[in-house]
Amino acid sequence: DHRDLHLSLRRQRQMCIRDRDGAKSIVDDAVNAFGRLDILINNAGILRDKSFKKMSLDEWDTVLNVHLNGTAYVTHAAWPLMNEQKYGRIVLTSSGSGIYGNFGQANYGAAKMGMLGLMNVLALEGGKNNVRVNTLAPGAATRMIATIPGRDFDVDSPPAESAPKLVSPAVLFMSSEEAPNGAVINAAGGRYYRSQVFVNDPVAIFLTINSIGKISAFLINCSLILSRLTCLLYTSDRCRRRLRCRSRWS
Repeated sequence: DHRDLHLSLRRQRQMCIRDRDGAKSIVDDAVNAFGRLDILINNAGILRDKSFKKMSLDEWDTVLNVHLNGTAYVTHAAWPLMNEQKYGRIVLTSSGSGIYGNFGQANYGAAKMGMLGLMNVLALEGGKNNVRVNTLAPGAATRMIATIPGRDFDVDSPPAESAPKLVSPAVLFMSSEEAPNGAVINAAGGRYYRSQVFVNDPVAIFLTINSIGKISAFLINCSLILSRLTCLLYTSDRCRRRLRCRSRWS
């Protein structure tokens, strides 16, 4: 039944998310069970927290392979199916550690910020086929958070104000027919808001082609003047040497 399938997929996710064939098998099992795939939520994750100075490259690779590569592998397997059927909703999972930064999580933060770059491109590529891609930035007392030293709470009965279920409405919205495309939605403690990138008005240094031409001419003139000064200095130096020689033999 569906419960057995859920447990099977969960075991496969934990075992195979970093493996390309294993990631594809998750999508294949879902299609075999339901006939099609309409919604994909990428939420597998681990932590290997250390300051960058103390972090090994194996710890770096492990986190990026699970979060970023694992997300890319599963999404890559689902991508042609959703585009062919002209419908799909994909949710990536980011974090404030990537969007804003958090001490001791260089590997995790890099992987989570990578989700935004992946989303930005896939939202453009899939939009024409009604395949919408969004990113969740959750905050909750999850099993993964419980692995952080000092985070003491019952994972089976988390604090009400930070319960994972308070994140669910954002996921449901991003999985619905009315979902946006290319949005980053933060969800924590029953509060929801978007993270967006803004670009300020540019500061123009060279305003016109005419001004560029004038500046170029000015630089060329400066170069010519420097060349002439160099010649003059060289000539003056030769003259001084000749005068010295004459004074010696006079």
